[in-house]
Amino acid sequence: MYYQGGGACWDAFTCLVPTCADTATEGDNPSTRSSGFADLTNEDNPFKDWHIVFVSYCTCDVQFGDTIQEYAEELTIEHRGYHNSRVVEKWARRCRQRNHPGVPHERIRQLELRCRSG
Repeated sequence: MYYQGGGACWDAFTCLVPTCADTATEGDNPSTRSSGFADLTNEDNPFKDWHIVFVSYCTCDVQFGDTIQEYAEELTIEHRGYHNSRVVEKWARRCRQRNHPGVPHERIRQLELRCRSG
């Protein structure tokens, strides 16, 4: 799973600065990349045959939030990254189990990549 990068905020000052995007762009999507883990044509890439699940980011909480916070008048942020992450991870587990019946869960590999800056 590839988690989109983005900023975080925790008070009115940091949430008023545009640190978090509320949309994903082509540059965020790993399927538009052709280097590193996303270079699916490279025979030496151990991930070339893996599926990539892109998890977009718009909650300003580094995918760990679990609250709705009012920081100022007209500034309420729904930090729901934890829930979003759990939903996509549950979906991925179901897909793996459906696509690999009879294979013990611990034998199916999953890699999580989180793009961050700073």
